Amino acid sequence: MWWMLDIKLRLVRFSLASSPTKRILNTYNEVSSTNYGRIQYNRVSNGILVEFTVMLNVGNKNLTGNSTVAKSTGVHELAHAIGLDDLTSGTTIMNGNRDRTRIHTLQSIDKTRINTYYSAQQSRVNID
Repeated sequence: MWWMLDIKLRLVRFSLASSPTKRILNTYNEVSSTNYGRIQYNRVSNGILVEFTVMLNVGNKNLTGNSTVAKSTGVHELAHAIGLDDLTSGTTIMNGNRDRTRIHTLQSIDKTRINTYYSAQQSRVNID
């Protein structure tokens, strides 16, 4: 299972894996109807995130059995790894209250935010 985010500067990809890699998608089990996922920042080098783990909460019944909700959660958490913060409104993958069955890819506002951020940080970008 993998998702790609096509942004102005790079193509970012992450894979489901069972052993440690630089970029990994994993799961955890916490019974909750509101906690969908989280990201763990494993290593930062010279201010650049180089290792992270995106985790999906298999204890959330809203997420299990619904690949669209799982994808929405994974893309949201990965977007944190590439620099986006949560938003509280709008049609965006970063809105914690989004409809996860409908919004499961980057929206135009997300792409604009990424491109704006990386245009300013271009000399520091190091995402393979």
